[in-house]
Amino acid sequence: MNSENKPTRRRQVRAWYALILLGGLMVGCIPAREVPPQLSATPAQSYQVTEDTLTTFLYSVTPPDGWRIIAGPAEDPYTFQFINPDDTALIVLSNHDLTPEELPRPSHLNGDDPAQIMRVVSIIERATRSMLSIGIIGLSQDKAALDAIFLQTATSVR
Repeated sequence: MNSENKPTRRRQVRAWYALILLGGLMVGCIPAREVPPQLSATPAQSYQVTEDTLTTFLYSVTPPDGWRIIAGPAEDPYTFQFINPDDTALIVLSNHDLTPEELPRPSHLNGDDPAQIMRVVSIIERATRSMLSIGIIGLSQDKAALDAIFLQTATSVR
């Protein structure tokens, strides 16, 4: 009787193992109740560029003619850089405070060069009452032209 019982006992143990394994596999098929944060906060396009306007949820601005527009990183969607065609100046527009030290510098403009200008101004966008910062860094030999472009860009924010 003992020898007849061994195969039956083995089958029962194998059946339990198979059942446990199948149960474990099926648990992986149950859908999550909550969407993971990285999927629920997937950003959509946060800005639109037309011929003469950059529009975000917070503001619109007219970039200087011929200047390249570079969007900020995904975690900072309302920061943009406008870079002039010969790479000697850039304007940064952001929805958080900027200091002259935080302005990105083109590789040929280092912070110790006295022949460069830096300026940061805070402005309030009228419609949303959002505080924005706009900064410029560039070569001072173009100071008058850059000041005019900077002022034109800052006043075009709406």
